[in-house]
Amino acid sequence: MKKKLLIIIGFTLLTATTGCRREHIPDNLLDTSTMRAIMEEYYLIDGYDYMVASRYPDSLGFQSNAAKDSLLKKHSISQTDYDSSLAYYTRHPKVFEQIMERVIANMTARCN
Repeated sequence: MKKKLLIIIGFTLLTATTGCRREHIPDNLLDTSTMRAIMEEYYLIDGYDYMVASRYPDSLGFQSNAAKDSLLKKHSISQTDYDSSLAYYTRHPKVFEQIMERVIANMTARCN
């Protein structure tokens, strides 16, 4: 009886320790300063889109896509790199909040 109990406990511990899934960190994870810089420029592009769309509704999208593609090329990353990094940071609210605080501070400084 003791032997069966030890086997069950051992199997349970083995299952519990190997069954726990560690969070996957993307291979192409952007560091926080690069992520911040890209997000700032993305927001500037989106702001420009908003201004253009309010005046010329037919032109929305074309320039925006070209500008965003150029931004990604400037930083030598793909849209997938950016998307996976954004998804990773949004799952870590404290880190994402720090990034966003810097983005807001830098964008506010540009306006002053």
